[in-house]
Amino acid sequence: MSRHIFAAAAVICVAAAPVEAQTLQQRYDAAEAALAAGEYEKASTLFADVLARMSKTQRGSPAEADVRQRLGETDIALGRMESGLATLTPVIAIYEKAKATSALVDAHSLIGRAHEKLGEMRQAAESYQAAFDLNTDPARIQALSIPLARALVFTDAARARRMADAMLKDFKSGEDKRRSGELLGEFQMLRGRVELNAGNHKEALEWFKTAAKSAGGIGSRVSLSDIAVRSDLALASFLTGDLDKAFYYIAMTGAGRMGGKGPQFPDGSALTLPDCSPAFNLGPDDLVVLDIALSDDGRVLSAAPVYSSKPGEIEAVFVKAARSWLWSAEEMQKTEPFWRISTRVAVRCTFNTERRWIGDAFMRELVGETKAQTIAFGPMAAKADTETLRRELARLEAATGPDSPALVPVLTRLAEKDDEGVYVERARQIMEASDLSPRRRAILDALVARNRVQRGGEALQRQPDANWPSDVADWFRVEQALELEKRRRSDRAEPLYAEVFRRGDPKTDTLAQFAALRLASIAYDRKAQEQASGFLAATGLRPDQCALLDAAPIGRNNWVTADDYPQAAVNWGAEGYIVMGYDIAVDGKVKTPRVVFAYPPFVFEDTMEAVVGRWRFKPIYREGEQIGCTGARQTFRFFIPGKS
Repeated sequence: MSRHIFAAAAVICVAAAPVEAQTLQQRYDAAEAALAAGEYEKASTLFADVLARMSKTQRGSPAEADVRQRLGETDIALGRMESGLATLTPVIAIYEKAKATSALVDAHSLIGRAHEKLGEMRQAAESYQAAFDLNTDPARIQALSIPLARALVFTDAARARRMADAMLKDFKSGEDKRRSGELLGEFQMLRGRVELNAGNHKEALEWFKTAAKSAGGIGSRVSLSDIAVRSDLALASFLTGDLDKAFYYIAMTGAGRMGGKGPQFPDGSALTLPDCSPAFNLGPDDLVVLDIALSDDGRVLSAAPVYSSKPGEIEAVFVKAARSWLWSAEEMQKTEPFWRISTRVAVRCTFNTERRWIGDAFMRELVGETKAQTIAFGPMAAKADTETLRRELARLEAATGPDSPALVPVLTRLAEKDDEGVYVERARQIMEASDLSPRRRAILDALVARNRVQRGGEALQRQPDANWPSDVADWFRVEQALELEKRRRSDRAEPLYAEVFRRGDPKTDTLAQFAALRLASIAYDRKAQEQASGFLAATGLRPDQCALLDAAPIGRNNWVTADDYPQAAVNWGAEGYIVMGYDIAVDGKVKTPRVVFAYPPFVFEDTMEAVVGRWRFKPIYREGEQIGCTGARQTFRFFIPGKS
């Protein structure tokens, strides 16, 4: 039935008003129909249009509140929680003035939902509580109790426990036995989550076992309820130390076993993780488990906390980070909707260190005159993998053409990972078609030479061209020396660094600073402590500043093989994606390896923590420090050939 929210306004308007009122009513009806059909973008546009067209006399009326409530509901469905809150906040005062109790209950519930989806559990509990207290309809008590108890899991375990117990006590089975079993299982699962987040992991495990039994047991059937309870069983098993059972339950959710049907892996360049910081009360051992829902274009629509090592304190920080993640839109088109709305990940904070590439300034100079601003050299350069860069290249080609200078930044990044030199040659051809100044031509030539150096051979002995500007020549020497270090030829790298060091002021010249830092580490590696101290002192940098400028840690045995794929994961056909975080001591040993992102949770953690813990890097000199590099990250993707 159509809701005639503008009828009262039509009575008091001038002659033309009834026509406008009817027009607004028709727009409102169309928006309601779109909302009911799940066409949220269309509904949002229509509701916003109705709100904008309302007259001054309708402002502040229940009619405005009704439209705002529907618009807010639509925003929340689209994952626009902040917009939804801004739209809904004025509704409360309007409904309170009108004494519209039932509508007020709905408004508080929606505001609670928005806060919950932002991970703001205390605010969510307050709003849900307001809705619960205002309700006078006995038929709505259960529907209002569930979200309130869900939020209280993280903020008031004792009260959440009492509410869940009351719901279980009052539960009555309906005619549909299967649905009744699932509903009972959901109540028992909620009860288990109270204990899980309260630290009573064994009790939680028993509740989850009971919930699984109520929902029909663990078999080949997989519904959203099945996935949720089996995932909770895995989490509780992991926290109680039963890793075999944890792996079994994860396998029975289907996570990591769907091949092309299920979610693949997030875009590495967009996988932002929270900073381990006292400001957020976040430490490296803190863990949050999230259930995320993905849109068909790869955005995160929602991220719901399931478990938090510090309930009520840290969930919002992780939810905020999760909402910035991106999955490949192309992969999402291949993913069955069922799996898009049910993806569980385990996340920890990390020590984010954005190390600058020593060639950044030259690349900006090279492409800046072409106004190729599409790619930022900072964050993307630090995080983007080859797959991400290729997707970005394809997007730019479609948007700007195959010969556009806007492609050059991405081509130069791809050139770093290209043994054949295809990308750097294409970048050279594009740039040479432009009107290059002598300096830009020198930078381009140095970039091509750098790519050849990375492929080894005679290029490792090449001298800078005589017509290159001195700073461009020094940049090439630094890149050449760095490649020699990677090939364990520090004896040949040291003279190149020394020449750059002598030519510049290491307190003001970035290239000279970089050379001094590398000379300090080389000297430290051969036990020349006094010489290492001298080079470091010459830079005038603190150890934390050194980490931002110095080269990425140079590995000595940091590799993985097919033998590192957990055999149990192979047996179950499980694939996955994890990001490892770790520190590197000044002697090159890995410290505190830990998984900071995992899909699916718990499957690959122990194996990869052991593998990365065995890695070794070249010593990193930081006078007076035990750690040479904090916040190092490495992504691992686990594939079974022929499966995905």
